[in-house]
Amino acid sequence: MRPECDLNSGIYAAAEGLDMPTSKRIRVLCVEEFRLFRDASVLLLNNAPDIKAACSDASVDGVLKAVRRFRPHVIVLGIGVSEPKTKLVHTIHTEFPKIKVIIVESVPGNPNILEFLREKVSDFIDKDGTLEDIVSSIRMVATGKRTLPQMLSESFLSGIVDTSASNDSSTNTLKFSSLSERQKDVVRLIDKGYSNKQIADELCLSVHTVKSHIHSILERLQLQSRLEIASLSHMPESIEESR
Repeated sequence: MRPECDLNSGIYAAAEGLDMPTSKRIRVLCVEEFRLFRDASVLLLNNAPDIKAACSDASVDGVLKAVRRFRPHVIVLGIGVSEPKTKLVHTIHTEFPKIKVIIVESVPGNPNILEFLREKVSDFIDKDGTLEDIVSSIRMVATGKRTLPQMLSESFLSGIVDTSASNDSSTNTLKFSSLSERQKDVVRLIDKGYSNKQIADELCLSVHTVKSHIHSILERLQLQSRLEIASLSHMPESIEESR
């Protein structure tokens, strides 16, 4: 069934007729540069009974116009978006801060990941991800959860931290040095990809205490994610201390 195209609105809305009432479905806006990809995304996502998908071109004006009309819960920025995605996410969240954004991107080695996290992107799907990955991500972020793919921890973290280190090293060194010794231990273990339970076992703490430390670090240093916390352990002082 081919999506109906409303050229005046810049939005391509899928035909109705799925089992779940529209009001109870997750509204998803797929943003793609190419019409073929837009239509295909809508058709595939609308096979899920709990999702109602529509799509927009990748221009800032087109996206904002589509958002105002469709009022999506989640926006998926596809691989075929020539507009700088960080700028697009910032523009979306400036006017619509509650909308969740998922980025489809070549993830390993991407120098923009930290910037995406600062713009509060909810999830990342690698360009080689499956439809199942995208549907699962949509359902998760629609509930308010924000994830960090495993590939963004451990060795990959070193690469993106090195990219930004020239600008941020002195600031992050100061931030790291302001933490307590126990908080520094938590930071180092987060960098290694440890879960809260693993950190608790390693440091002989309760999971509740670990969560409290992480919350304190986020608030004290005005950080947004575990990835930003982990980046602190790559600063000169922390490297020197670990020797």
